[in-house]
Amino acid sequence: MNYKIFKVFIFNYSTIFESINIKNEYSNLSYSDHLNKLLNEYIIETPGFSRKMNLMGNMSQDIIYNYYDLQTKWLEENNLKLDKDLDYEDKLYYIFEKQITYFKPNIIFFRGHPPFDCSRIVKLKDKFKFLKKIVCHNGFPNNKLKNIDLVFSSTKALSDFYEKKGLKSTLLYHSFDEEILKKVVKKNNSNEIIFCGQTGHTKSTYYKTRFNYLNELLINNFSIDCYSSEFFNKKKEFHNKNSKEKVRNFLLNIFKDKFINLFRFLDKKIKNSIYTNFVSDLEKINNSEKYLHDLWPKKIHPPVFGLDMLNKLYNSDITINIHTDVTTKYCGNYRMFEATGLGSCLITEYRDNIKELFEPDSEVVTYKTFSELKDKLKNLIGDVELCKKIRTKGQKRTLKQHTLNSRLEFVDSEIKKLL
Repeated sequence: MNYKIFKVFIFNYSTIFESINIKNEYSNLSYSDHLNKLLNEYIIETPGFSRKMNLMGNMSQDIIYNYYDLQTKWLEENNLKLDKDLDYEDKLYYIFEKQITYFKPNIIFFRGHPPFDCSRIVKLKDKFKFLKKIVCHNGFPNNKLKNIDLVFSSTKALSDFYEKKGLKSTLLYHSFDEEILKKVVKKNNSNEIIFCGQTGHTKSTYYKTRFNYLNELLINNFSIDCYSSEFFNKKKEFHNKNSKEKVRNFLLNIFKDKFINLFRFLDKKIKNSIYTNFVSDLEKINNSEKYLHDLWPKKIHPPVFGLDMLNKLYNSDITINIHTDVTTKYCGNYRMFEATGLGSCLITEYRDNIKELFEPDSEVVTYKTFSELKDKLKNLIGDVELCKKIRTKGQKRTLKQHTLNSRLEFVDSEIKKLL
């Protein structure tokens, strides 16, 4: 029994769109060529999902729900027009409905949660009788996944969470698309230690541990190349209007984090509105969140995405992995499979399910505390052969057990059970 399936996902980083727009090489392409070029170059979402689904006999189509320029390109090619009175979100949903009408999928597979209110799912099924089931693959707890027929959860904790909510859920770990190995390029200037992703800040909720660990490693003089997806999250700067403002802003920058108690004391004595405003702005800067690139401007690099990021991992000796503070009992994020699949030595937290995925300190290196992370990093740096041995074993395990191909065989069997 075969079926038609939509894989729907969103781009989470606006800098990806900005990078695409700067290139201008996509503007003259058709919708199909534009989509394929994007998926193959950026690999934010691997094109392997639809490719492998098609090989199984299931017609599959990728949809980037929030890529407005690409979605409107599809609309224009099909001689359809948008109602100008619709707001941005309703425009995206309108195009999505038109694509459902055109492709007639039996299954919609959301990567992450649906990008609209799940109450609309019932209306979609009522409107399109050929649409049988709606599923999603979710990596974070979400209380709004009602009307989803099956949630593929990336950890056991998530699966249990959704089962308690009355949703049908099954465990589906992330994976590595082995086709990526044909696209990465080995370079002479490799990175010794690398971290890619959100680095958190001083007021983080989900990334507090990650921020603290990376900050401490940098304090301890570990040579880490951090490519932070929060690099451009700068606190609001005061606009330069004239020479006086420029001097004032320069002073604010010089004295941030310094002598604040002295400035407060002087403010009480001087009682001058200009000085009071200066101290007030200084307080705002000091009380705002601090990102790693604020604390370590020379050691934190702009983010890398897609193939650029995968090449960084491929050319690194060691990849540091620190899960979010949401996941405290189980592990299984994307980076574990990307790093090992690309042959980098992964160092990650020891969690209850680690042995289901990798053999600790044989196929990957594990730690339970910051002290252990620091000590094991030193060992890896000082023992090249040990590092190489673990890298080799980790990659072998991923290419044997954690490939996209094997995961999709499971997805296919679960969808057929639903049907």
